[in-house]
Amino acid sequence: MPQWAGGLPWGAARRTMSTTTRLDAVADRLGRPQLWGSVVVHIVGFVVAIAGGGLLIAASAAPAIGVASAAVNTVGRDLLRFEPLPDSIGERPERSVVLARNGRVLAVLHDVENRKLVPLDEVPKRVQDAVIATEDADFWDHRGVNWRAIARAYVGNYQAGEITSGASTITQQLVKHVVTKDTSLTYQRKLREAHFATELERRLTKAEILQEYLNLAYFGHGVYGIGTAAEYYFDKPVGDLTVVQAALLAGMIRAPEINDPIDRPEDARGRRNIVLSQMAEHGYLTPVRAEKLQRAGLRLRLAKAAPKGESFFVTYVTELLKQHPALGPTRQARAEALLRGGLTIRTTVHPPLERQARKAIASVLPDVDGPQAALTAVDPRTGEILAMGVGPKRFGKDKNESQVTPAVRGLGSPSGRQPGSAFKVFQLVTALENGITTAYTFNAKSEYKFRQTECNPPDYTPGNYADASLGVLDMQQALSKSSNTYFAHLEDKTGPRRLVETAHRMGITSDLAPFCSTVLGTSEVYGLDMASAYGTLANRGSHCEPYAITEVIDRHGRALLRNSPTCTQAVARGVADTATHLLRGPIEAGTATTNGQIGRPAAGKTGTTDNYGNAWFVGFVPQLSVSSWVGHPARTKTLYDGRCPGGRVTGGCLPTMIWSRFMRAAVEKLDLPPRGFPTPPPLPKAEVPDVLGRTLSVATRSLRRAEFQVQAREVRSHRPAGTVLRQRPRAGSIIEVGSAVVLRVSDGQGPPPMPDLIGMTEQQASNALGALGLVGRSIEVGVKRPDNYGRVVSQTPRPGTPLDQVGDIVVGFGAPRPKAPEEPEPEPQPADKPGSGTKDKSKGKKP
Repeated sequence: MPQWAGGLPWGAARRTMSTTTRLDAVADRLGRPQLWGSVVVHIVGFVVAIAGGGLLIAASAAPAIGVASAAVNTVGRDLLRFEPLPDSIGERPERSVVLARNGRVLAVLHDVENRKLVPLDEVPKRVQDAVIATEDADFWDHRGVNWRAIARAYVGNYQAGEITSGASTITQQLVKHVVTKDTSLTYQRKLREAHFATELERRLTKAEILQEYLNLAYFGHGVYGIGTAAEYYFDKPVGDLTVVQAALLAGMIRAPEINDPIDRPEDARGRRNIVLSQMAEHGYLTPVRAEKLQRAGLRLRLAKAAPKGESFFVTYVTELLKQHPALGPTRQARAEALLRGGLTIRTTVHPPLERQARKAIASVLPDVDGPQAALTAVDPRTGEILAMGVGPKRFGKDKNESQVTPAVRGLGSPSGRQPGSAFKVFQLVTALENGITTAYTFNAKSEYKFRQTECNPPDYTPGNYADASLGVLDMQQALSKSSNTYFAHLEDKTGPRRLVETAHRMGITSDLAPFCSTVLGTSEVYGLDMASAYGTLANRGSHCEPYAITEVIDRHGRALLRNSPTCTQAVARGVADTATHLLRGPIEAGTATTNGQIGRPAAGKTGTTDNYGNAWFVGFVPQLSVSSWVGHPARTKTLYDGRCPGGRVTGGCLPTMIWSRFMRAAVEKLDLPPRGFPTPPPLPKAEVPDVLGRTLSVATRSLRRAEFQVQAREVRSHRPAGTVLRQRPRAGSIIEVGSAVVLRVSDGQGPPPMPDLIGMTEQQASNALGALGLVGRSIEVGVKRPDNYGRVVSQTPRPGTPLDQVGDIVVGFGAPRPKAPEEPEPEPQPADKPGSGTKDKSKGKKP
């Protein structure tokens, strides 16, 4: 049972009137100057003969305060050889507080002692008066030891034959709990307290001593310090306490359990009224007002329990600080600083978004015993972590809680989870950085065999989802359809090591193996890293390191730690803008279309592991980047849900549902206006060279020098194998660099075609047909030009027709056109009759 005043608890300290009267009478006699000398001699002689500890009482009877103090110090130093008072009495343990970005209290961190330190100038005089009136009425006058009270206690204890009462001052109580930490009921302890108390009064002012005492006092229910007690019992700062409330708290100091206003309200009220009477006795109140106040009820207003730091985000923050040397040289020292150091920890979290993260998870995953989820949101423009949500189980170690979450490194799961195809974004950036344009096409067959020698295992052969052959795809199509074989091919071209370097540069902190399978997300990652890395693209290639703590201030107002945005250009702007443009595909026309619409431009990518045990969606708008993971605590267990096509959970299903529900609410709560993404830079263009008739190898070199891709398709032809027969686009076309030029190439296996006979003489045509074992029928075709006489001017079938399709052959040879028949002579007209009035117009001409 705590005994704050150095004597017995209040209830047990009540004595009969006769005993109290006798003690007071003795004390009054000791207080008369003419008696001091003989008493001093008597007591000193008695105590020296009996016990060194009694010298305290001898000294306490000295006729002047200065003499008494000197005597106590001399006895303590020279006779009993007490150690000197420490240079510092140390600092009181004080709770730390974790604040959100808006100043809201997220958690109060403390160990056994929940204490909020307050300076004395914030403690109103009425509160100080109440404490002094009941604990040490002569506080402002003595120098650490109340000699009259000690003499009275000495006499009473001597008569009782044991220590039954004490007379500790506020200064002595402070010494007992801070310096000696000795609660034994012995004269030796009393002497040490007196020795140190007089020394302490020389070092500190009365105000400093009272401030230390008020912040040290225990008020029950784990509450330490007058400031904390005011908040706990009356839900108000200490400066707003009334006289009645101050008296109640002052009365608790001596015996907080006995005078507990919650568990023992009648005892607490009785003790409070005694304090009010004492305040009137010592002139702090009039008797009339004290009597009036004694009729008041307790009127407690208990504060809501402060959050204890059990949320996932606060746990993450405290874990970060336990690793930071600014709080101490060892992890243990940092942990103690968090619980006892009086730190103010300001964070980046946005409480409404934090609540919305948990709400989005719970709305999609109502079964706490089913799959678990983690959502992390960052501001890509600064790196500030705005929200972390886990669920549907709460984070923790209890029966109905879970620590399985890949949200952040070092908290919860010992490692992250595989991201599946959500990792392809890093290969996308790697390919663009290495000159592979979005126009690059590849025939994404059902499987892909690597040419890289770094594959592990060497025969690693990835396939598309459901073993589908997706045909020829460009980069946009491959990303929207999440083609594994297309991106495996890109990694084959650039190499796994470049992929790993890109991922680390953009924000992934996990150890990544440079294997061929890395492109498909086989290395484990964390949700915070994924949100941060995708945020690099949202911020046009500038990666801002994610951070949760803005500053840590100690109890003296000194900054121990400060964080601000730290951003570097990790990816060129043009590359980032192009990648972002492509990442709109999965939402607008790809794997996230069904569940990923949020009513504004957004970009992102789904991911699903081979065994359907982990599903991801990571997406962003220009001002916010969010990762969403769904998985089972058992890593290898397949996830099933009837809302997902085929029943198995993919990244485009539950994770995208959670992401979109959170995102729609988040942009509204953050008041983020819809904003489009920057237009990617245009692709360079070039002229397509003419490769008709060339061999495939020559044509390929020519096209690649012009930075075009080549897609060759064999066709049946009698031409030499490998000969380019046709090309598309045609020679001279201006198209985007990196585009594919499709070539039709002879396989050398086809029959010869019908020859082109046009322009040949009859003999030449006969020879050409005869060489192929063909016989034709000739006809004459009239032509105007003489140089075509005797030469082939038409043929059926036309040149190039496969011989197996040739029927009758008709060859037309040029011949002069037949002359047109001459016009007949006109017949003579009869002569006009006389008098007709007309002339004979044919007169004088031949018929």
